[in-house]
Amino acid sequence: MNCVFSRNTANAFPASGAVVATAGSVTIINCSFSRNAPGGMHFDTSVTSAVVRNTVSWGNAATAISGVTVPDVEHSLIEGGWPGVGNLDADPLFTQAGADNLRLTPESPALDAGDNAAIPPGVETDIDGQPRIQNGTVEMGAYEGFAEALPPAALAGDVDPGETAVLYPDGQNPNATFNTIVAFTNLSDCEDVIVTVVERQGDLHPGAGGYQAADRTLQIITSLEHGQFKATIARPFDADDLHGADPFTFDLTYYDET
Repeated sequence: MNCVFSRNTANAFPASGAVVATAGSVTIINCSFSRNAPGGMHFDTSVTSAVVRNTVSWGNAATAISGVTVPDVEHSLIEGGWPGVGNLDADPLFTQAGADNLRLTPESPALDAGDNAAIPPGVETDIDGQPRIQNGTVEMGAYEGFAEALPPAALAGDVDPGETAVLYPDGQNPNATFNTIVAFTNLSDCEDVIVTVVERQGDLHPGAGGYQAADRTLQIITSLEHGQFKATIARPFDADDLHGADPFTFDLTYYDET
């Protein structure tokens, strides 16, 4: 329960790099597996029963699940798919799997996709110590996280080459003292470019610390490819938001499945 298995290795296939069950009864609940070699979970012939619930296994070297004993899997995200109620086969959109950060990003299909009934009695927090259920339905994986988007999202649908669209919350003035502003410039030859800016307030994963301690997550979605646009971002903050960090240091976290 509430376990992360990342970048573990085993000597040979079919043994798993993370969990190898060789006998008895095995139950895996709300765990996250990624970048394990050759695989995530392996259930040997002597395993009498194997139950997997609310678990994510994605991006392992060979297999998400292997073995002779077929596990009972429900409400889990398994790469390649797996039969069972509520199972998914879709990129979980980890925050940064390559750095062992298997927390879910705001658009992850694993958010609010688990089974509350699978949580053992007495388990009230996730691996970070945050409340195990935050939005009515438990997440798949070891980490819980929920953050509402600040409505409405800012949208520009007709940004032509060389044009700049200034996006900020509807009904607000473009004043960075009060709200986040994004100046988006189309550097390409593409006509009618679309750009959407969504801001979320509140830590999705407070236990992670780092840049998320500023309590805001900004997502810019556009029809342009990388290198075809420039985005200048201004957001309001006070000294307490920085937690002692240098105000002239600005970190961007970037994710792209390719």
